[in-house]
Amino acid sequence: MDSTPDGEGKMPAAAPTEPGARPSYQIDEDGNDLIVRVPKSLATRERVSRFLDWLEFEQLRSRSQLTEEDAAELAAEVKHAVWERNRFRAGPP
Repeated sequence: MDSTPDGEGKMPAAAPTEPGARPSYQIDEDGNDLIVRVPKSLATRERVSRFLDWLEFEQLRSRSQLTEEDAAELAAEVKHAVWERNRFRAGPP
């Protein structure tokens, strides 16, 4: 049985900006994959890549058990480690 809303393996597209207009992209499913077709005139490869990076980050963040306090402590540790490794580049104080 197909689990997609339209029953044909395709996700419904978001509402177009103009009444009666079709969206300029297409979303299909193939097993566990989503296949998104976007015209080059809509976005650059770099912009789509940044969006997908953000999407992946959000997915990881939503599963994280890390508290804000833990994240702040980790950030401070990373900042200190980076400074220790690169202090020589800054020159004498």
